[in-house]
Amino acid sequence: MFGVGTIVAPTGAGKTTIAAEIIHRAVERGNRVLFIAHRKELIDQARARVLEITGEIVGVERGEWRSGTERIVDLNAPCYLGKYDLVLDPGTIEHCFNIGQAIINAANAVAEGGVIFHTPPMSMINHGFYNLNPTLLHDFYTQNGWHVEFMAGVQENSFFSLPAAQRIAVPPECSIYFVARRMNSNQLIYPTQAKYLANPNLGALH
Repeated sequence: MFGVGTIVAPTGAGKTTIAAEIIHRAVERGNRVLFIAHRKELIDQARARVLEITGEIVGVERGEWRSGTERIVDLNAPCYLGKYDLVLDPGTIEHCFNIGQAIINAANAVAEGGVIFHTPPMSMINHGFYNLNPTLLHDFYTQNGWHVEFMAGVQENSFFSLPAAQRIAVPPECSIYFVARRMNSNQLIYPTQAKYLANPNLGALH
C-alpha cells in the first residue's frame, strides 16, 4: 500500500505543501488518512495547502481529513479516532503530558496493514514535554507485532543510524524519523524495555 520514503527539508522549504500532496494522493487511491497536530495553526495551514492543491474544502479532526468535519480531541485520554491506512504524527505526541496514551491513541487509529509515521524530538530541550529515545517507539511497536520499516535520527538535512536498544550519544536539535506497519488487529499492550527483556537479571547493557 505504502512504500517507505522520507522527506527532509529546512524550515520554510515547503514540508507542509509536500505533506498535503501526500495526503491528497493517498485519498485519491481510496486510503483514509489521519493527520495529528497539537496546534490549530498547524491544522489550518495544512488544510489551506490541501485546498490549494485539490480545490476542495477539507475538514480536520486534529486531525481527520474528511469533507465538512472538524474535531478537537484530547490525546491524553483514551479516545477513538477511527481507522486509517496512513497516520501522520509530524511532532505531536511529545506535547501530550500523558504521552503513553497519546501513542496508543495514534496507533489504535491505524488499520491492519496501515502505516504510522512519527517524528518526535530526541534532543530538543524544552521543545515539548519530552524528548524520546528510539527504544520507546521500537519496543512499543515491535512488542505489539508491528513491522518497523524505517528508523533513523535526523539533524537538519542529515540522517544517522539509531540502535534499537544500545546507548548512543546524539548531537543537539535531533529528531527521530520512525515508520511502522500494523500487521495485526490485536489489542495494544505496554512494552517492557527491550534491554531488560534481553537481560532479565537487570545487569548493565551497553
